[in-house]
Amino acid sequence: RPLCGGYTEEREPSDEEYQLFRAVTDSMEGMSFTPLTVQTQVVAGINYRFYCRFSDGSEEYSPGHCWLTIYKPLPGQGEPKVTSLEKVK
Repeated sequence: RPLCGGYTEEREPSDEEYQLFRAVTDSMEGMSFTPLTVQTQVVAGINYRFYCRFSDGSEEYSPGHCWLTIYKPLPGQGEPKVTSLEKVK
């Protein structure tokens, strides 16, 4: 059972979540992300925590996996944005 206020279980992103992911990450120059799973958390809006495969063009870190969090505020409160990016070791 999910913890109240915590993230949901990991699952495959829906088409809508995938479109949100692409809209936010496609503008990140030099980085390429592929979402594998997503978790959501209801706050004053929604946090989407994506587990991703990524490439940044370097041999030291690429390819790899990361957790990328996108915050989507309530309607009229701004645009969705990346709030954290954590590389998985």
